[in-house]
Amino acid sequence: MITEFQDGFITKTKLNELVGEINANSVGLEKIVILTENITKIVGTGGDFTTLNSAINWCSKVKPDGYKVELIIKSGYIFSEQIIYENVNFGFITIKKESDVIYYANDSIFTTSFDIDGDDNIFPLFGFFNSITPKFDILIRLQSTPTVNSCGLFLDKNSNSIIESGLYSGFGNFRWSLYSRSSKLYAKGSNFSTNYGVGLYIHNSECNISEAFIDMQNSYSDPIKIFSNSNVESSLINIVNTKYQVAISDSSRVNMYDGSISSSAMISSALVICGNASNVNLRSFDFIYSGIGNPKAIEVQTGGIVCANGISTSGINNILSQTANTVTPNGIIFQ
Repeated sequence: MITEFQDGFITKTKLNELVGEINANSVGLEKIVILTENITKIVGTGGDFTTLNSAINWCSKVKPDGYKVELIIKSGYIFSEQIIYENVNFGFITIKKESDVIYYANDSIFTTSFDIDGDDNIFPLFGFFNSITPKFDILIRLQSTPTVNSCGLFLDKNSNSIIESGLYSGFGNFRWSLYSRSSKLYAKGSNFSTNYGVGLYIHNSECNISEAFIDMQNSYSDPIKIFSNSNVESSLINIVNTKYQVAISDSSRVNMYDGSISSSAMISSALVICGNASNVNLRSFDFIYSGIGNPKAIEVQTGGIVCANGISTSGINNILSQTANTVTPNGIIFQ
């Protein structure tokens, strides 16, 4: 810190006044870290940071300059605070597991919520608004039965996110494993299993999802809901133990390739329901049912359009909700 100047061309008194103003205005300012190489920081007891929030706060003061930061989460770490940011670019950060283990979040941490569609509030573990999120290479599940409308990852207001690795990446057991509104998501090799709520909730968003696994554990919710003019490309999605349908509506456009849906206790009338002027292309998709009742594989409602090519079924007698290649008030199924 500058202390004082001796007399010269400018008086000592005036210089000291200026220095005082500079020092006063510098209080609370932190040094910007400019990266010169890729770096790794450890999060957890005995690591570089005790909490992920403190690690990400440190990253917010980093100028990456083309380099990357890996935040390795130590095994046994419990997520004990919400992580919420707006107007940030954390694309240079990867939040990474230490090993192929499941991490847990405590249900008691959820205090900050956001309105969704005027009906409910959502309490995110990770919430990003108009932001580029860190890349997620970690699987986080809620530790106990949710007591609020909790969400693993909430994307809103044109945010972008990447989840990538294997079955030990993703979010689960929240009311919404992942909720995307007016945002973009790329997920490869991710797990969104849950026994309390919706696996993937996609609202007015663009998503590319591949090699995903969703075990609904016979819960009373939809594994995937896609609506409000969303665009979704998906392949190799495998949904098991579901009682409800993959629901697609409100002028959404969806391509689903090389995946499967299986159930032993359907409550919904079909495993995939397309409605409200939406368009779905199903190719090389397997529908498997082993319970009582007679659900259909595919159903259209209120102007839905489905193209079903190369689909296979097991345990399903009525594959379609109506005769193929026939226009009805509900829509049309091409086969």
